[in-house]
Amino acid sequence: MGKNVETNSLLVHAKVEEWGGEFVGFQTVRDRPAAIRLALRQACEVADVVVLNAGSSKGSADWTGEVLDEVAYVICHQTNHGFGATRPAVGELIDVELRGRL
Repeated sequence: MGKNVETNSLLVHAKVEEWGGEFVGFQTVRDRPAAIRLALRQACEVADVVVLNAGSSKGSADWTGEVLDEVAYVICHQTNHGFGATRPAVGELIDVELRGRL
């Protein structure tokens, strides 16, 4: 009780398989730059596409964007999804050369 249950990965898992891909799940990572960087490095070693699901999205504790800015090219920063609202949804590319920064 009192904890958020992470269910977004269930949707990502289903969509990846529906589109013919192989889902590789990882454990939840704390909002700490070093932890995010390590998880991103590990994911890039085994996957062609990496989906970072969420972040704290509350105040200044969400470091996901800053870590991605260090190692990736921004494609888009926001999308219109949900119930009539613009929500953060960053799309970025991590180039093979940039992976060395992880």
